[in-house]
Amino acid sequence: MFCMARPPKHTAQIRRSVFVSCGLSEKEALLYDIMLTHGAQTASELEKLSGFKKNTYALLSALLSKKLAQRIKSNNKILFRPAPPSVLTEIVQKTAQSIAQTQSTLTAMLPELTSSYRISVDKPIVRMYEGQTGLQDVFEDIYGPKQGDNIVWGCGDIERVNIEFPKHLEEKLIPLRMKHKWLAKSIFVHNPAGQKLHENDAKELRDSSLVDGNTYPMPAEIDVYDDKITMISFEQQEFVGLMIENKAFAQTLRSIFTLAVQKAHELQSKT
Repeated sequence: MFCMARPPKHTAQIRRSVFVSCGLSEKEALLYDIMLTHGAQTASELEKLSGFKKNTYALLSALLSKKLAQRIKSNNKILFRPAPPSVLTEIVQKTAQSIAQTQSTLTAMLPELTSSYRISVDKPIVRMYEGQTGLQDVFEDIYGPKQGDNIVWGCGDIERVNIEFPKHLEEKLIPLRMKHKWLAKSIFVHNPAGQKLHENDAKELRDSSLVDGNTYPMPAEIDVYDDKITMISFEQQEFVGLMIENKAFAQTLRSIFTLAVQKAHELQSKT
């Protein structure tokens, strides 16, 4: 004589976790499990059994919309009884179909989304500064603490800087850079101000070259450091600074500066 094995009896906690996996909230899962255990009940009876206070009607409404509960009338009372558990299978199947469709749509959209992501992440940040106060902010950013390769690459006409910011470079900015131990690799226009800085390279953490200002005029200063590029105009009454923050731009300009500094050294050695 054969005995049919009974299906394993799962604990309420396991059943409810499965219900949650099917898309129910924890409270919906608890209420549905109570209905499966106790059968048709009034809302007030379900409220007592569940321990919920004010959410019972909202939860029942959610179960009704998911077709996991049914509203019936018995002896002039409104009762709520559970729908067959097979409805859960239907919910899972619909969810699986929705996920499959979403996955297919996402796969088709992925190249476009990836392109948008790259553009948004790599999009340069551009800031403009005006007036002496704004340009001082730019200078202090150039010479302040950084996180890159400990080199500030730059070019400019120091006499123009001194006209607009007398002694500011010598008394404040260079000491600030030296404090943070950042090496300057610079190209200066060959004039008395540039010559003075060039002569002090060894004691001011700098490697500079001098070039002819007629052949290579520099009415603006350009610096590159970290992932930033700064462009500063020293034209009288046109104090304008532009800062661009972008890794690719900065890396490219740093490479150009490397070549330019090497060429400037070669030119200077011939004079």
